[in-house]
Amino acid sequence: MAAARRGDAAGAKAAADRIRALSDESGQHPFAKQIITLQAKEAEAVAAQAAGDGEGASARMNEAIAIEDSIYALSQPPCPIIPAHELDG
Repeated sequence: MAAARRGDAAGAKAAADRIRALSDESGQHPFAKQIITLQAKEAEAVAAQAAGDGEGASARMNEAIAIEDSIYALSQPPCPIIPAHELDG
């Protein structure tokens, strides 16, 4: 998010790609994988917005929201820090 706010679309995409790579690592607990995938989608949305791709940003945020909405009892911290619905707003 910091890279995107600086106007560094390439840096935002690189950060999103790193999170995506983490979400694809094998051997993760299913809940951890789901949360990291959610965060990767959010990062991809922020990176797309920084690159001027509003349509792509909206699509990635909708995917993040769908993941978050599918998780039962997500109210306990620490994940996610900012709910996807709020980040989308």
